Amino acid sequence: MARPTRTPETRTRKMSTARTRTTKPTRDEKKALTRRRLLDAAAEVFAHRGFAATSLDEVAEVAGFSKGAVYSNFAGKEDLFLSVLDEHVTRQMLDIRGEIDVTRTAGEQVMEAGQRFMDLFQRERAWYLLSFEFLVYAARNPEFQVEFAARQRAQREAVVAMLKENAAAMEIPMSLPPERMAVALEALANGIAFAKLADEQGVPDDLVGELFAVLVLPSEQPPP
Repeated sequence: MARPTRTPETRTRKMSTARTRTTKPTRDEKKALTRRRLLDAAAEVFAHRGFAATSLDEVAEVAGFSKGAVYSNFAGKEDLFLSVLDEHVTRQMLDIRGEIDVTRTAGEQVMEAGQRFMDLFQRERAWYLLSFEFLVYAARNPEFQVEFAARQRAQREAVVAMLKENAAAMEIPMSLPPERMAVALEALANGIAFAKLADEQGVPDDLVGELFAVLVLPSEQPPP
């Protein structure tokens, strides 16, 4: 039986396949992958157990690593939690923000942002409980409170940038400087979430949108 002819193209394909099979992740790629798996595992365990009850042993087990892998990527449980929280807050902001629609009124869009916040709250109640739990923990541990506050300020800077962009796009003046507005909106959203956790039926879902509108919109542009 005649053997198939090995053309230069065939040899090139085989050599390329061989190189692909033997390519291994770099050290930095392995470290990034390990960190990613640890963050995903930590998000799952923290949301299920809460901050106090979560152990690094369990996080490592869920991620498929030893406890040493956790300490080679994070300073401890607090650092791991704050890293998870950073990612979570960033995703939340993107969910709440939505797309600016210049064909709709500012009032309609602010109300919809409030509704997106409430939808997010309903999907992620465990995360709000977890955030409040860590807030109490940080308040009782000054060394961690400093780091927690620093990260809160960094997240708030992203809100400030978003407020400036939205106000310019919708051509509305801001009733407060954006830095103060970001603090006020954060306090309002957290307060509504806390009240909703305490009394589900007593806090209307559209209340946060109405309050956002009162705070954000000029007095001559009432909510719809």
